[in-house]
Amino acid sequence: MINNTDFKQFNDTAHKMQELSKAMLELGLRSMQRFNYLKPEDFTSVKKPEDFLENQMNLALNNSYNLLDYMGKSFELYEKTMRSCFQETSTKTDRKKG
Repeated sequence: MINNTDFKQFNDTAHKMQELSKAMLELGLRSMQRFNYLKPEDFTSVKKPEDFLENQMNLALNNSYNLLDYMGKSFELYEKTMRSCFQETSTKTDRKKG
């Protein structure tokens, strides 16, 4: 049977996970907005095939940097949330033992 304290702990953890989900969604949206895409005018400004290839390589490099930034920030968010949850659980467990 779940007592009041356990329910509060579960509620706090669920709230932190909900905040993590919201932060991850916001991060995902910001990251998607920063991605670069080829536009129709990019095709019309190409005079040589090398220019087109150079544009594609620049886009790929910029997008890969954006992706690495997204991954780093998402791991930071996840780590921060998990560390907080584990520290609280550890503290509360230690109090019950002592």
